[in-house]
Amino acid sequence: MTCPTSLTFRLDALGRIPMGDIEALASFDVNPALCLIDHPIAARVRQSIAIRRHRAKQSTWQNADPLHPAIYRALRIDPADPASFYAAYPFRLAKIDGAHVILAALRCPPVGEVAEPETLISWHPPSGTFAIVGDVNPQLIEPDHPDDEAHIYGDFFAFARAWVERRAAWFQRHLDQMADKWAHPNVEPSDGNLPGYLVVGDITKVRMPRDLPPVLTAHGIKPKALNAAIFRSANLPRVNENTMRIAA
Repeated sequence: MTCPTSLTFRLDALGRIPMGDIEALASFDVNPALCLIDHPIAARVRQSIAIRRHRAKQSTWQNADPLHPAIYRALRIDPADPASFYAAYPFRLAKIDGAHVILAALRCPPVGEVAEPETLISWHPPSGTFAIVGDVNPQLIEPDHPDDEAHIYGDFFAFARAWVERRAAWFQRHLDQMADKWAHPNVEPSDGNLPGYLVVGDITKVRMPRDLPPVLTAHGIKPKALNAAIFRSANLPRVNENTMRIAA
């Protein structure tokens, strides 16, 4: 075990190293004690680790293969459709830990803009498994503007199919607007046309928000489990029966 004295010495040594070099030294498997100790330099180390994680997530998606035929097959998209490029844009093919997966950038940057995806999903179509890259905690992905009758997904294929259909419909309106066939505003949503909520991980460990829409349609989630998660997160009061006996 590393003693606090030696940790402090190491942190003081880091304090004399430029920030750029600290970023180069920081790694995902850095000594946890080095990050948790109460020392001014520890905050800089934690910051550099967070920066590297963001950069890794960004480069993972940007360096992956876009518009690969495997993506169109997995999502059942017709490449000949004029909207197929925009519909499939958030998805890219990558090889992680020896397995081919499809990366999905939720709230992906607009087409042509180089930016970091806010949340990156790794999806393995043959097994149906999916997870957030760099985050193992069960959680709920929320759309920016959910419908009054919203959809909530536990199956990523169903979520992805609904997403590409929603993006294709938006792009078709965009084409119609350019051809003066659509007069209404067609602003691209800030969340990239997410089709609804996405449950990632064990739903019994997901904390549900209190401002959910009044009607939810579940896909790949048992309604009973979803209702239990909602009630559990609502912190509703419970009434217990009084078992005390009153003396005669």
